[in-house]
Amino acid sequence: MRTTIWGGAIVLAWALLLGGCMGDSASPQADSPTVTNPNEEEPDTPVDPEDPDNPGDGDGDGDGGDGGGVESPLFPKDPVVRTEPAGTGAAPAGAERCDPLDPAYCLFPFPNNYFTTADTQTDTKMRVNLNALAMPKNIAGKPIDPTDWNRNDGFSPGQPILTRVPGLDLQKTGAVPITNIEASLQRNQPIVLIDTLTLKKQLIWAELDANITRGRLGLPNVDPGPALVIRVAKNLEPGRRYIVAMRNLKNSAGDTIQPNAVFKAYRDGTPLANAAQNARKPLMENIFSVLGMAGVERDNLYLAWDFTVASGRNLTERLIHARDVSIEATAAQSPNFTIDAVIENPENGSASEITARRIRGHIDVPCFLTSPNCLSGGTYNYPLVPTGSPATALPQRNPLTPNASVPFICSIARKNLDTGEPARASLYGHGLLGSRDEGNTYDLNVRVMAERHNFLFCMVDWAGLATGNQPDDPDDNRKYDPFWDAAGGDLASTVLMLTDFSGFNRLTDRLQQGFLNFTMLGRAMISENGFCTHPAFQKEGKCLIDRSELFYDGNSQGGINGGPVTAISPDIQAATLGVPGMAYSTLLQRSVDFAPYAPAFYEAYPASLDQQFILSLIQMLWDRGENNGYAWSLAPGRELPGTRPNKRVLLIPAFADHQVYMNTAEIMARTIEAPLQCPAVVGGPSAQRGPAVLKQAHPAVRAEQEQFPSVSFGRRHPDDHPYFGLPCIKKYPHAGNALTVWDSGPMTNADGSANPNGSAPPPLDNRPMTTGYGADPHGHPRNEEKNMDMKSAFLKKQGALIDVCNGLPCTSRGFNPALK
Repeated sequence: MRTTIWGGAIVLAWALLLGGCMGDSASPQADSPTVTNPNEEEPDTPVDPEDPDNPGDGDGDGDGGDGGGVESPLFPKDPVVRTEPAGTGAAPAGAERCDPLDPAYCLFPFPNNYFTTADTQTDTKMRVNLNALAMPKNIAGKPIDPTDWNRNDGFSPGQPILTRVPGLDLQKTGAVPITNIEASLQRNQPIVLIDTLTLKKQLIWAELDANITRGRLGLPNVDPGPALVIRVAKNLEPGRRYIVAMRNLKNSAGDTIQPNAVFKAYRDGTPLANAAQNARKPLMENIFSVLGMAGVERDNLYLAWDFTVASGRNLTERLIHARDVSIEATAAQSPNFTIDAVIENPENGSASEITARRIRGHIDVPCFLTSPNCLSGGTYNYPLVPTGSPATALPQRNPLTPNASVPFICSIARKNLDTGEPARASLYGHGLLGSRDEGNTYDLNVRVMAERHNFLFCMVDWAGLATGNQPDDPDDNRKYDPFWDAAGGDLASTVLMLTDFSGFNRLTDRLQQGFLNFTMLGRAMISENGFCTHPAFQKEGKCLIDRSELFYDGNSQGGINGGPVTAISPDIQAATLGVPGMAYSTLLQRSVDFAPYAPAFYEAYPASLDQQFILSLIQMLWDRGENNGYAWSLAPGRELPGTRPNKRVLLIPAFADHQVYMNTAEIMARTIEAPLQCPAVVGGPSAQRGPAVLKQAHPAVRAEQEQFPSVSFGRRHPDDHPYFGLPCIKKYPHAGNALTVWDSGPMTNADGSANPNGSAPPPLDNRPMTTGYGADPHGHPRNEEKNMDMKSAFLKKQGALIDVCNGLPCTSRGFNPALK
């Protein structure tokens, strides 16, 4: 590890960091009495002689500490060792619409500060400046309109980093694979991502696009790729500048690949072709200088460039503004609501006996979209006459329908009604393209959770990714809302968007309106003048809702959208996110859910390099409408303005989930500083490092390797060091954020027989788990009673994670992690 002594400059840098803007704030973390941190070490540190599989500090205690009995901080912070003016790295005046650093594709490398312009009104002192003439065109010849992307004051904290390196062989190069992200911190790693303020390497992995399609129709000479994709394994800091550096790249013959002429001229200091390229020279010299301070010399560089992550304010301020306007409009109380139907003892299939009352109604929520009643197809209602920077423009209420009438549904469990004991108030978030009815009719686990642990769940649709309820229940005459469900379903808008991504803000803006709808529903649940004032929520005049605290529970899309709702809510204190993930740019091609929609995308944009660029591009807007743009604010001490401190989030992924790629939950855990329940997975015959995996080989893993060698890795988790960068929870109950993994087991049982609930680990490239990978465990964890017990202990006042798995990996569908 490079050591740089900066004397008083370090003290100044720390002062600047601690006093910085919201997007860059990072409070030092106190030592945690409940967590050890055995795997937050530089790979070059000594090996612990007591545990050679767990490199530490060499003192034998396995904690990475100094041996003096003081435990390391939960998530140690990298000290800032240098400062640079805001806006450093902005594109030089006169920058061209294409970057000559990568002649294979106009907008590569990407993200890239070359595609920005100076802007004194933003926190980063720059904003994105994509040129419409450079944007990908669909098969009809229509380019993507970059207007909404140019509202960003930087790039996404978690989007794919792209370039094209003809002939690149990642294995010959020694680039870090997804199975060994720990190697990204090695001194001589050929592909690195450097934080320009800490000079530290970031956790990444590199892969080549495995979804190559033919070049654009009519242009047979278009380079088909593959694109080189660099993905972060922990999201980057909002407002921070980063440098990508690649060196000693090899082709399949082991020969070193030479850089293109333009970059070589910058690197070697030889003459450049034109004035625009010469104007960039100071920036390139700055990049080489910073890399030199980080121990990356310029002599053998193939390519290097910089980009700046959008500020925390820019990522969240539109939704925060809408929330604050809405709270002011309701005088910090409940929104107006109507109760449309109260159905006693509703027919609810196998949950009929435990559901005593179903309540349907509408709440009035300020509408910030251009569409009437905030229906599908609308976008944020920005001022017609812009003032100031487009990056700081805030949406306004719709002048024709300033309030949207949003349908909601709540259910009261039998025990709640029979005893009259107030139930815990919780929102519930449904799955992809589902509806508000998921938690009340067709998803039994929510009803069982309510009855078993005294919860009262309410929900609205995930506006933006919902289909609305259908008129299929004659006994429930208000289930279907024709003014919302018929016009508010998002399926048509979503499919249309895949053929012209100019309309992508229709999705992301409406998602943010959906988050606001959830927030205001929560206010109705716990406000003094809210639901408790209506007889539907009472028994003998006494309210059936415990208004003292609000919680959130959700699964799938509810796990991906639940983070933003939790982050912005003034009321939610704790949330459980089932089968969660983030960064749709990483999720989509790895999810079986995308398979039905992918052909529309691939046919509209046939060139592979276009496809990868678009996936990276849309993340910059999707950040506003999913976990990826808010996860940083769920880390301890980084709460958004107007919210409560000490929020806690429990992530509950299903191992080998076919729909939500499990590694994205790990990325989120690192980002929100959620330690891991260990051991997390069983072991196999192939050796692995770290305490997250049981050391002994589980016979079911061995049997799967023998029967399905094409998809098995000889280990349950495919990584060399599973869950690297996540410390293990040492003591229970554990207060604070946490990650607990649930596994239904391999495709075979311990005796070699078929496991109908088992699944192989996911593939190592950006393709989904299609036929041959076993059962999809996506819905398994939530239906386990011990999982419900775990969530109940977390979702209460002073709640915490308890160990319901007795010191072994948590499992579902009867998978036995013990060696039997």
